[in-house]
Amino acid sequence: MGDYEIASEITSGLSTIQPNAYEMGVKSMEMIVDRVSGVAAADVVVDIGYDVVKRESA
Repeated sequence: MGDYEIASEITSGLSTIQPNAYEMGVKSMEMIVDRVSGVAAADVVVDIGYDVVKRESA
C-alpha cells in the first residue's frame, strides 16, 4: 500500500494501491477545523479514492 519506490524495484514488481494523499490531507484538515470550531462531528466515512498500480505480481 502506498506505491513506494521499492515496490517497482523488487523482482516481479509488487502490485499495490496508491491512496489520494492530497485529498486525504484536505479532508482531514476540514474535519479538524470543524471540530475546533465547535461543529458537531458525526461518525463519517470519507471515500478519498485510490489508484491500483498493477505490476508483474498482478
